[in-house]
Amino acid sequence: MGNYYIRYFADLTAQASAAITADTLSAGAKTEISLASSGNVDGAHALEFQLDVTTAPTTAGYAEVWCEPLKHDGVGHSAPFRCAAVSVAIATSADTYTCEFAGAIPEKANYIIKAIDHGFTAALTVVGKYVSDT
Repeated sequence: MGNYYIRYFADLTAQASAAITADTLSAGAKTEISLASSGNVDGAHALEFQLDVTTAPTTAGYAEVWCEPLKHDGVGHSAPFRCAAVSVAIATSADTYTCEFAGAIPEKANYIIKAIDHGFTAALTVVGKYVSDT
């Protein structure tokens, strides 16, 4: 039996930087993430999210990542659902936070930052991970 390694796709901006108010989803421009053949994270087994906070909240707060999957008919997106949460408080200074998708990953979806209790400005990056034997 061979060894297995975690390999990474290149970082991909899932959502452009935007100001987010408390208890709302970011309105930043979204890039659809696709696990489909020839998609931008073709065949990924896991997704890691990097939340790049450029303007921090005035009081430490929390953030989540929401998934907005493509509808089965391929037209439009379904209602978003929570798919990941940053497990530590978003500090009062700019920083980067990571979290991973929890559950089955849709083949195509948008990913959106949600500020929970305090607003901040941030962008969302996705890193696709896959298992390789080399």
